[in-house]
Amino acid sequence: MLQVGDKVVYPMHGAGVISGIEDCEVLGEGKSYYVLQMPMGNMKVMIPIDNVENIGLRDVISEARVGRGP
Repeated sequence: MLQVGDKVVYPMHGAGVISGIEDCEVLGEGKSYYVLQMPMGNMKVMIPIDNVENIGLRDVISEARVGRGP
């Protein structure tokens, strides 16, 4: 599980930082969300924690791991 302060990559918008974890109710269903602060445009993005795998949210890898695969 990712933590507040982790640097991540969101495929739709690029790199950002997890600034918080919030519980919200949408359409009568409660879910937990990662709150991402994106540096470009000072945008805030909320990603359902249970949908991270499908969306492709991942942590930033080191330069040493680039090109080595998962």
